[in-house]
Amino acid sequence: MTRSVSVRFLLLALAWLLLSAFYGNSQADDTPEDIARQVKAAYIFKFANYIEWPASSFEAPDSPIVIGVTGADQLADELTRISANRLIGKRPVTVKRLTMMDSTAGVHILYLGGRDNGVTKPRSQLKGWVSSLQGQPLLSIADATQEFAETAVIKFVIDNNRLRFDVSLAAAERNHHKVAAPLLTVARRLD
Repeated sequence: MTRSVSVRFLLLALAWLLLSAFYGNSQADDTPEDIARQVKAAYIFKFANYIEWPASSFEAPDSPIVIGVTGADQLADELTRISANRLIGKRPVTVKRLTMMDSTAGVHILYLGGRDNGVTKPRSQLKGWVSSLQGQPLLSIADATQEFAETAVIKFVIDNNRLRFDVSLAAAERNHHKVAAPLLTVARRLD
């Protein structure tokens, strides 16, 4: 099997696993937007299994992994649903809704959504807030279409009508965490 074929196989297997694990009982009337949000939430939840944070990121060995979501309330709801009573490693998961400008202290994964609960902030304020996140031990995730996506560690992209993701190794290093090889293998692109 060539590398290209084995990577595609691994990607398809991961997608099938994510979908079957979280959405085996999916409603037949889900819209494409609902399905895309469900897949995105499953990816975000699973990403935590492939990230190594600095030891100082957690107060105790059983401290929860906190997923912060800004500008995407329905995605936060979906993450709350799929993380209920589940562990990542030996850690429980907490989902926290944030608005841009909130403190990200104690947050391990941050999804930067497209809008902030309908409130438009001055561009310079948003840029300053996003810039302040750099260097924190935070796995930042954004859609590639967002203006601040270039600072994110993981960027969601649509490629051939499929949700894929790119990984910025430079951003991961800047944020003091390591991304495990299995996640890098299924990424669409590494920069």
